[in-house]
Amino acid sequence: MASSLTEKTMKSLIEENLCFEIPYEQRGYRWRVLNLLELFGDLIEFSKDPAATVYCLQPLAVSNRCSSPKKFRVWDGQQRLTTIFLLMKSLGLPYPYSFIFERDIDGKRKDFMKSPTFRGNDEENIDLFYIGRAKQVFDDCINNNTQSNLINRENKTEVGLFERVCDALKDIETKKNIKKLLLGEHPYKNMMFLWYVVDEQYATEIFMDINSGKISLTNTELIKALLLSENSVIKKPELTAMQFSEIEQGLMNDNFWFMIQPQEFKRIGNSIELVKGKELQYRETSDLRNKLLRFDLLCNLVAGIDFKLYQQDPLVSFRFFYDNRDKLDELWREIRDCYRILQSIYNDMEAYHYVGFLTYQNPGVSGYTRIRSLLDSYRNNKRSEFIAYLKKQIKVYEDPDKLDFKKNKGQIRCCLLLHNILTLINCYKQNKNNSKLRLNRPFETFPFELLYRQEWNIEHIAPATDNPLKNVADQSQWIASTKSDFPELFENPNETYKDNQYSRFSEDVHKNIYGLYQDYLNLLQEDDDSLSKNEVRKKREEVFDKLYNAIVESTDALAGNDAINEKYCIGNYVLLDEVTNKSFHNALFPTKRRIIISASGQQLDTLDHEVRLAYIPPCTKAAFMKFYNTQPSVSLIQWTETDVKEYRKNIVDLQSKFR
Repeated sequence: MASSLTEKTMKSLIEENLCFEIPYEQRGYRWRVLNLLELFGDLIEFSKDPAATVYCLQPLAVSNRCSSPKKFRVWDGQQRLTTIFLLMKSLGLPYPYSFIFERDIDGKRKDFMKSPTFRGNDEENIDLFYIGRAKQVFDDCINNNTQSNLINRENKTEVGLFERVCDALKDIETKKNIKKLLLGEHPYKNMMFLWYVVDEQYATEIFMDINSGKISLTNTELIKALLLSENSVIKKPELTAMQFSEIEQGLMNDNFWFMIQPQEFKRIGNSIELVKGKELQYRETSDLRNKLLRFDLLCNLVAGIDFKLYQQDPLVSFRFFYDNRDKLDELWREIRDCYRILQSIYNDMEAYHYVGFLTYQNPGVSGYTRIRSLLDSYRNNKRSEFIAYLKKQIKVYEDPDKLDFKKNKGQIRCCLLLHNILTLINCYKQNKNNSKLRLNRPFETFPFELLYRQEWNIEHIAPATDNPLKNVADQSQWIASTKSDFPELFENPNETYKDNQYSRFSEDVHKNIYGLYQDYLNLLQEDDDSLSKNEVRKKREEVFDKLYNAIVESTDALAGNDAINEKYCIGNYVLLDEVTNKSFHNALFPTKRRIIISASGQQLDTLDHEVRLAYIPPCTKAAFMKFYNTQPSVSLIQWTETDVKEYRKNIVDLQSKFR
């Protein structure tokens, strides 16, 4: 696959008398006024800076049309090419090149480019509107038309930039220098494009598939082109291409990526934005272009680029590589070394979990500083020392009950996550040291990607809140699930106690609950014209609240002396994804336990029709399965004080022994 990446100065661009063909699939010219002023302002600053010698106009990706050596099909860079063309027109300079527009069937755009004029809101042709407006903005700057009605007076940035450009152009020498730059006639300053030529087949396969040419080349694509270019110093381009693809594939592994990063990067125009939280849920998994930005992480690390600088300039590390293209072999080795270390961490059971936890516990802005520290520590230490370094960075919670549920939810969530991680590591170590099992690989690891793709809640194992259920559907579902766990409460107590049938509840409790249940059913059938719908709803909520509280109190009482004392404590918390959590509907312990089993894929209970398969963290599952309570008699209908103490003990013990 032939490609080349070279410099193309404005002088050579003009002398070669090139013709640029804009493919049908590409959108028309769309630069905003602020974009125009920023470019013009940059050129003025460059012309005045005695130390600056080269102004780079970003990449221009083209393919050569076989019909003519001077005709090039533009896949990326149309906006900037058009802007330079219009600026030169406003300055009274000759055409630097010509255009052919495949979409321009009637030739309007081609003719308009020869003499563009602003005609206001051109509803017939939006392309002509943007072209004409750009030409007029440049005219207003050059002619010092400070009252231009094309400037958004409410945008202080735009107004300030416009005024500075107009003021600078009052100086005749500045205007002359800008003209010399554009013509390539300045004695010691050059304007240039990064000239990226690919064969027609490659252009069709790659660039047409990338949002129909609407998105600029990424930092990664340009660095790859630089490495594999015909004039590159890379000695083994075929091997480099294979290694590059392997690293790209490895970075596409979400499990690996979210071990080191809490978010994705997304290019928006000329800046980088973070994609995190719920936004990650809806990102297409086939969106390979966004994942290509993951490679930028390695390039930025090697180039020593700060994340804030990368946000402002997505091509900053490419420029570093381009300026150091005589050292590409060495830079490429450094990229591979960074990736090799991160892969080694990923393949290490302990290191993977500790690094993943640190990423979650201390997300920071981007983790660049944290990752650089990881790489340095790995290079300079033995494995045991590196693991000790990681453990030292982790904050443990030796007295987690001091964490307030309302004020310290983030710390409680981290405490529960650490408990899950340490449980998985301990289980692996025990099995690995078992000579009969001979395990070489972990059989379960924590999927850190789910921490970011889903919302996670702190769930109370035993219900700790007052009734939150307000609509009939939720109330009816709660009653149905409770009835399956405690059916006797919903049977007529007169029949139960008349026949001396066994009941877990006293007759008074049973009668009270049954009476409230009947009152609730009657209110569902309420047909009293003297009451408004709101009054009926209010009465129904009041009765359901009484029914809910009566059932919770009576089921809690079944534990007797082992009833839970404090529900807002670490021994009553588990980590659970939001979807499964919502399916609980403030259910009692037996229903929650059944939902956990269903969500784990062990069985599907028809009562819990909202339950769907989910990842249930190992300690959450263990709590509901009563793994922590080793007493000979274990209640499966309640979360008891013994359960709380044993579960808490396991959390505290694992973390206190962690160091």
